Amino acid sequence: MKLSFRKPVVMALAALAMLTFTTAPAHATTLNRNPLRITAYDYAVAQAGKSYCWGGAGPSCYDCSGLVYKAYLRAHIDLGRTTYDMLDSSRLVRIPASEARRGDLAFFGSGHVELVDHGHITFGAHTTGQPIGWITTNSYWHPTAYYRVRGAGRRLGRPRPARRCRDRQDRPERPARCTRRPAVRPIMTAALGRAPGR
Repeated sequence: MKLSFRKPVVMALAALAMLTFTTAPAHATTLNRNPLRITAYDYAVAQAGKSYCWGGAGPSCYDCSGLVYKAYLRAHIDLGRTTYDMLDSSRLVRIPASEARRGDLAFFGSGHVELVDHGHITFGAHTTGQPIGWITTNSYWHPTAYYRVRGAGRRLGRPRPARRCRDRQDRPERPARCTRRPAVRPIMTAALGRAPGR
């Protein structure tokens, strides 16, 4: 008689445990798996069609730097409010045009900034009377410099793993190595974004 009661209890506990383990990974998929620069780009694109207004930083209208500033704030990166603040920021790393990826910054001189989309297409708040959106650059209107934002290649919600210490028991003359990685990782030049096109 006692065995007949144990079996349903054990089966119920096993089912509950399986339910717990099968629902745990679903929570992990809610993390943002995109690099932070894509998070910034996606925020900016959500503002498409809104008005340009000088000095604007949303939510109803933006100027060029106001849109980039708010977009990167969405990714928890503060670049400064104006193009001059951004260019003075230690977070920007200049890159060649061939390495520019979606979400990187395209500067047109020191007074205008937009986000790189792909190829010769940028996204931003252009000028008074023109809605926020995409623009194709040409020989008369093109970026003079491209920048990648330090730390914008990592993913939101995924902390950097700590480096493991090496035990030097086989070589007692050498101390254990427990140095951590530097706070800023080197910028990778490989393609980090989505494939070109929509």
